[in-house]
Amino acid sequence: ICYTPLWVSPPDKLGDDGVEFPPVIPLHRCPATDRIDGMSAKRIDRLIASLKDHSYYPNPARRTYIQKKNNPLKKRPLGIPSFDDKLLQEVVRMILESIYEGNFSRHSHGFRPNHSCHTALIEVKYKFIGTKWFIEGDIKGCFDNVDHAVLISLLRRRIKDEYFISLAWS
Repeated sequence: ICYTPLWVSPPDKLGDDGVEFPPVIPLHRCPATDRIDGMSAKRIDRLIASLKDHSYYPNPARRTYIQKKNNPLKKRPLGIPSFDDKLLQEVVRMILESIYEGNFSRHSHGFRPNHSCHTALIEVKYKFIGTKWFIEGDIKGCFDNVDHAVLISLLRRRIKDEYFISLAWS
């Protein structure tokens, strides 16, 4: 929520009782350093400088809990990174995508450019003609249990920049 400021903005200046509304007021406050509205060329330059001098370290993610879709009584944790960390994550994603995208199967549809659940459904519709049944599965905590040592060794096969690799550890 820190990244999307919520504002009370009345539709007109007068209420039903003829009393003028107060000026637009923020519903919550976050330090500008955690939001995009504090973004500037100077801030980006500082982030780049911290990457160059190896002093960059990610901020702790803000933890919040959201309701699970299938059981509103259960909640799952959600980590919300600072905007600087989110910006850097996007840059890293773009770099990794440029390195690895060409190696993925064209039948893989998750989190890829020009692929989606819609393209997966189209492929199922036209290629799974004789299929009688499907098995849906969900691996509980799948990404919580990724062996980072194995992940890093896989990254090192194609990426020789050890500082870039060290960002994956942080």
